Amino acid sequence: MRLFAVLLLFSLFSLSLKAQYAGQFQLGVATEANYHWQTNQYSITGGVKANIWISDFISLNYNLQLGADSEYGFTANSGLGQLLAIAIAVDTTIIEGKTARASLAILSAIVPEGFSIAVNPYSDWVIIPYINPIEFHVLAKDSHRAFRIGGEVGVKLSFLVNDPQTLQTKIGLRYLYGKNRWGITWGLSYMFL
Repeated sequence: MRLFAVLLLFSLFSLSLKAQYAGQFQLGVATEANYHWQTNQYSITGGVKANIWISDFISLNYNLQLGADSEYGFTANSGLGQLLAIAIAVDTTIIEGKTARASLAILSAIVPEGFSIAVNPYSDWVIIPYINPIEFHVLAKDSHRAFRIGGEVGVKLSFLVNDPQTLQTKIGLRYLYGKNRWGITWGLSYMFL
C-alpha cells in the first residue's frame, strides 16, 4: 500500500512535462468569487472552462459558470459567443431553419471570451496574464432579469500536476461596461483534459 502511495505521488508531481503546448485543448472545472466594492455586491460561481492553445504562448479562453449573487440570487457568466450560441440554438425566432440556426450557433460558440499569454510556457509553474474583453452576465431574481457586459484583466498561475492535468489560480480586475462598476475576481480551476 505504501509503495502504491509513493508511486501515485511521484506520478502526480512529475516535473518533466510542459504545462501547455500548441494545439492542446484543455477542459476543466472552475470556481470564482467576485466582489464589486462600489455596490458591496458579491457572487460565487462554478462551472466549466476551456482553453485552446494556438501556440505554446497564446490560448483562447472559454468559460460557462452558474452561481449565486448577493443582490439578485442567481447569476450566470460566460463569453458572449457561448451565450449567443445557446440563444440561437434554442430560440427559433432568431433564425428560421434548423441548418442556418445550427451553423450560426456553432460559429458563435467559437468566439472566445478572451485570450491568455503564457510568460514562461516551458515551466511547470506558468505565469499567464489574461484579458477577457467580452464577458456576458445574466442576473435573475424572481421574474426580474438583468444583463451585463463586462471585461476582465488579470493573471493566472498554472501548475502542471501531470500531463494534461493542471491546477490554476487567478486574480483579476473586472469592469461592468455602462455601469462604471469595478470589481475584483479570484478563481481556482482544475484542468483535467
